[in-house]
Amino acid sequence: MFKGEIDMSATITKTKVSEMEKGKYYLFEGSFVRDMKKKKTDEKFVMVRLEDNTGVAFARVWKENPIFPSVMELEDEEYVEAEVVCTQHDKYINVEIKTIKRKEKPTVTVVNIEGLKKELRSVLKEYKDEHLYKLVLSVF
Repeated sequence: MFKGEIDMSATITKTKVSEMEKGKYYLFEGSFVRDMKKKKTDEKFVMVRLEDNTGVAFARVWKENPIFPSVMELEDEEYVEAEVVCTQHDKYINVEIKTIKRKEKPTVTVVNIEGLKKELRSVLKEYKDEHLYKLVLSVF
């Protein structure tokens, strides 16, 4: 491997933005936003923002880049999975996107623990064996 070359044969690790290190290959999951920009030379590119609950990474995608069509198909605020290489990690985190695709956003279920305990206690009251009732109730 040459100096500056990235070893992509290693296992890709799903990583939060804040944990990315320059020169390493990662699997990112989070939200996606794109913004069309152009240089002073009128050359157009897409500025991509990849965001998770730990931070934001930025990527520039030029029209000649093979992933440009995939980036243009995505909608703002979509949940995505992207294989990226971290190219800078200081004031800003910059990445190069190797692949990107839509992914179903994981659902978070909120559980009312106190409500469940109350419901369990009411079921336990129906126990006929007093010792078993006290034993189970002591756990909850």
